[in-house]
Amino acid sequence: MRIERCPQGHFFDGSRYDRCPLCPLERESFLPATGWLVCLDEPFRGRDFRLHEGIHILGSGSQSDISLYWDPDAREQEALLCFDRETGLFTFGPKRGGSAAVNGEPVYDPVVLRPGDCLTAGATRLRFVPLEHKEK
Repeated sequence: MRIERCPQGHFFDGSRYDRCPLCPLERESFLPATGWLVCLDEPFRGRDFRLHEGIHILGSGSQSDISLYWDPDAREQEALLCFDRETGLFTFGPKRGGSAAVNGEPVYDPVVLRPGDCLTAGATRLRFVPLEHKEK
C-alpha cells in the first residue's frame, strides 16, 4: 500500500489508483456510474457514494472505496459490493471478519442486490440505487 495525498487533500492508495478516486474525473479517464449508495442515517443522511464497474470496499480504513469513517462500529474493511458488467448484477457481502446485512437480514456470503435494498455495513445503513437493473 502506498498512501498518497491529492492536491484537493484526499488520501488514497497510490498502489491501487493512478489518481485520486474522490476527485472529479477528467474526460479521458471517465468511469461511468453504474449506481449509487445513499446514506440513510445521520450524521450523513442523504450523502451518496457513486458506484462503478468492479469491486468496492466499504469500511472505515484508508483502503476503503466507500469510507464509513464516522461509524465507530465499522471495521477497516467491513463489506464488499461488486458490479459485474458482463452479467449486469450487483452483489454485496461481508469481507473476511466483517459483517453485512441486506434489508435487516445478516448475510454471510455475497447476495445479488435488487433496486432499493437497504445495505448495512457496521452500523451504517445505505440505500442501493442501480443505474439499470437486470434480473438474476
